[in-house]
Amino acid sequence: FTVVDSEAKLNLPDRPTDEIIPLPNQSDTVWNFNVGYEKYGLSLRLAAMHSSRYLDALEDHFNDTAFDNYRAGNTQWDFTASYRLNDRISIYFELLNIFDEPFITYQGIPRYQTQHESYDWSSTFGLTWNL
Repeated sequence: FTVVDSEAKLNLPDRPTDEIIPLPNQSDTVWNFNVGYEKYGLSLRLAAMHSSRYLDALEDHFNDTAFDNYRAGNTQWDFTASYRLNDRISIYFELLNIFDEPFITYQGIPRYQTQHESYDWSSTFGLTWNL
């Protein structure tokens, strides 16, 4: 778990002199969670990654912070599993973005979305063979 307190001072022609803004592309809070199990060739992992909202871009057509672009916070959960059949062969399974966490950007406040992308979950299944 990480908490960051950051800010930047602007000196741009169309903005108030020495305006204080959040440091661009820096979330205030970031955390990761991972729990796993391994025994008898079976390996299971559940992981979560979270980042709070952050300033993505300054709007250069207006001199008002209400038009700045932010990326909404999100939390993504992933699951992986593998099983070693013998010394050479393993099977594996991955499930990413289990809860279909969207990618969202907005201007000023979350109500004014500028981008909303849903990627759904994805999975892979496979076999590994070590020579």
